[in-house]
Amino acid sequence: MQAAGTRPNFIMILTDDLGWDDVGLHNPGYARTPNIDKFIRNGTLFDNFYVAPECAPTRAALLTGRHPLRTGTVKVNSGYDFIHSAETTAAQYLSAQGYQTAHFGKWHNIQTLGYEPWHVGFQQSWYIDTNLQDGAVWHNGNISYVQGYTEQRLAGVLLDYLSKAEARAAKQGSKARPFFVYYAPRAMHTGNGCQSKPGLAARCFPPKFRAPYRARKYSGIANNTLDAWAAAEYLDSVVGRVLDQVTRSSLAGSTYVLLASDNGAQLLPGEEAPAAKLIRMPSGMQGSKAVVLEGGIRNFLAVQGPGVEAAVTDSTLLDVTDILPTLAELAAKPGSSSSSSSSSDGVDWSSIWDGISFANLLEVLRSQRLLRYDGGGLPGYLEPVGGEWLSTANGSYRGFEMCIAVRRGQYKWIGLTGKAYMFQNGSHIELPCNKVPQFQNGSHIELPCNESWNVTNVLAQGAHEISGMSAGNVRVLPNALAGFVEAGDAAWWSLQVLKPGAVSVVLMYTSAVAATFSVSLGSFQSIVDGSVLNITAVLPAQKRMLGVEIGTLPLPAPTSPPTKSELRLQLLSSTKPGTPIFTHLGNIQLTLGGKKNAKRRRPVAAGEEEEEDWLDLRSRFNWPDGQAGEESPYSPFDAEGIAHCEACQPPL
Repeated sequence: MQAAGTRPNFIMILTDDLGWDDVGLHNPGYARTPNIDKFIRNGTLFDNFYVAPECAPTRAALLTGRHPLRTGTVKVNSGYDFIHSAETTAAQYLSAQGYQTAHFGKWHNIQTLGYEPWHVGFQQSWYIDTNLQDGAVWHNGNISYVQGYTEQRLAGVLLDYLSKAEARAAKQGSKARPFFVYYAPRAMHTGNGCQSKPGLAARCFPPKFRAPYRARKYSGIANNTLDAWAAAEYLDSVVGRVLDQVTRSSLAGSTYVLLASDNGAQLLPGEEAPAAKLIRMPSGMQGSKAVVLEGGIRNFLAVQGPGVEAAVTDSTLLDVTDILPTLAELAAKPGSSSSSSSSSDGVDWSSIWDGISFANLLEVLRSQRLLRYDGGGLPGYLEPVGGEWLSTANGSYRGFEMCIAVRRGQYKWIGLTGKAYMFQNGSHIELPCNKVPQFQNGSHIELPCNESWNVTNVLAQGAHEISGMSAGNVRVLPNALAGFVEAGDAAWWSLQVLKPGAVSVVLMYTSAVAATFSVSLGSFQSIVDGSVLNITAVLPAQKRMLGVEIGTLPLPAPTSPPTKSELRLQLLSSTKPGTPIFTHLGNIQLTLGGKKNAKRRRPVAAGEEEEEDWLDLRSRFNWPDGQAGEESPYSPFDAEGIAHCEACQPPL
């Protein structure tokens, strides 16, 4: 049990592409996930838990408690996988409540500097790239290269973090700060480093996990399905190390562990046919990852922690947005008035979050007398209301439905009758109404951004406006722009300037012909009327993705509150009029103070091996020249959903 006067720790484990049927409990004849099965059996399983059909929207909803569309996250690529800077993340919220916050694993909520986990509330962050074997790891922005399977190395870092947290709690007692860990392994997802040929989607795992699936009982099953089960078992082994350490440590009595996945199963070639799909998904749910049928959005949520009952299945309808309000309620300081709807900052979060706390479904700490909504409150207890007892003609007592009414703006809802009324012109009389407009919650919070950085990668596909002279002149790819055919073709991006100075401008692209472009930075009107400085440069044709520096631009002066500026790239002339210029415009890099700031290196401590040269890292990971330096873990080529898009994979 949780010690009195202490606040709980939280470990949120969000797996990647682990479908409902990929768990051994739900497919016992084939799938093998013993550690996850054990965790589910020893906790409460919510089997009506829903997520978004793809990765980034689910993660945005989890981290903000709000529906993905509100946060700006609508896709997994094309620049629409970000969380708006005005949103408040779980890490920011819990940090403000005194929590230590840490992130381990995947981060898929924008591929742009300034939006990384260490900029949005996580005091510690270990981010891994798409190379699931022999990959790169960024710790708070500093890059290092790890050999072997990155998930295993990452789990080791997390275990060390938990051991230190346990030691700190033992030493400081109730004065120790609680922690919130967001652990996002990506082992089930397809990744780089294990494909049989470039561009082919494949899952990575140590070979020993594939060996059992060569048994006769698995003959005739699609190789991609067998790989999925092997990847799930590998994931289970890694996650199991974390679950086992928590269970065996003193953290168990004060730590809530939540385990879920971000979407339904991803089906690769050979798994889509009805018979093959039924083997992978014996539940028979329709659809899979990327669609809103049950197979794409219904998943599981399993919870263990103080007061949480074991071996319970709860079919309450839950959504991923419900998790943050739940953590907030559980995190409220003992004896305080804080709850999921208010906090120490005085903000009414219930008007901001779309989710609803389900903490009441988790805590079974003491027995309570039965409260009934429709049949009489506390048994044996009556209360007069207005001088009359709550009773009906047959002597039974009405429940709390008699006592419930809701006001929202002009509207009022009566629990007893279920009817809603709209009050107008000062009239407060409940008369029948045939139609009541649906209530809507459009509240949001605006917080100042206090983080800044020296390098910004403006992803080309994130352009908010394409002003082609003819339809189709400029095309949007999942990770780039292509085209620019006639003089006047242009793309616009919205920026927010946080630091004064000047920026060097680098365009990263492949092109078929040489052409002259202008780049302008300022307010929309100042760009249109030509009152701001711009760069005019000839971009050479180049078949390989390289960064080309074209000059320096002054930044507009920062304002308080910050205002938006615009960046425009416009075609002026071409050496071959009528021919599309870019085959792939990846991003525009803006470096404050010049290129020298783009490759900052962490100081090397005495006795520590020096980091690999940036050129070696770039070569090893196939990063294009001009892509961000060591400050940014992101590249347009680290986008999901581009494996089968030939135009999305230019030579680097």
